[in-house]
Amino acid sequence: MVKSILIYCVLTGFVQDPAEPCNLKKDDEGIKVSVCDEVDSNFKSIRSTFTIDATLSDLAYMMLNITDYPNWHYNNIETTILKKVGDLEYIYHAVIKAPWPVQNRDLVVNIKIEQDPKTRHMTMVAQSVPEFIPPKKGLVRIPMSKAEWWITPISKTHLDIKYKMQVDPGGALPAWLVNIAAAEGPFSTFSTLKKKIGGKRSKEVAVPIKD
Repeated sequence: MVKSILIYCVLTGFVQDPAEPCNLKKDDEGIKVSVCDEVDSNFKSIRSTFTIDATLSDLAYMMLNITDYPNWHYNNIETTILKKVGDLEYIYHAVIKAPWPVQNRDLVVNIKIEQDPKTRHMTMVAQSVPEFIPPKKGLVRIPMSKAEWWITPISKTHLDIKYKMQVDPGGALPAWLVNIAAAEGPFSTFSTLKKKIGGKRSKEVAVPIKD
């Protein structure tokens, strides 16, 4: 379940605290995914690095085309836009499939993209806002999640990406069980993202990002 939750996300930086040791769990297709200890939580965080053949606006489009998430976010059943805050900021609701007999989770997220006009470096932050809408029957609301991305353009069509994610899946799931599966979802999602990015864009999604 947490495999899929760990995909939402977005970054302002990628500095590893020496007090938070990390273990590399996945290293394939140019994608590295590590799980890291957190001093204030029993749930491990995720760190990932990878490169992608795409423009900045390609990536921004993928992240802002929120209703398309089920086509590439691991175990995402559905996503619904709740509020458009601006061209680069949304609040949305997502339903995440969990393995039987665990209840499916849901997540309310504020996602925001920013770009430095001089360097063209782009950051994305996706942070949960669980109180934005009431709980939904049959779903366990994820109480805390934060995903951060830091995107550096190597060229106009090649990006270097660094990613960090922290999440508390809620409910009675033991941390040790969640931590075992933590790297699988992000790896699967980033792998699909690399294959899918750069396709035809919908005119309904504005992407005021400079490539």
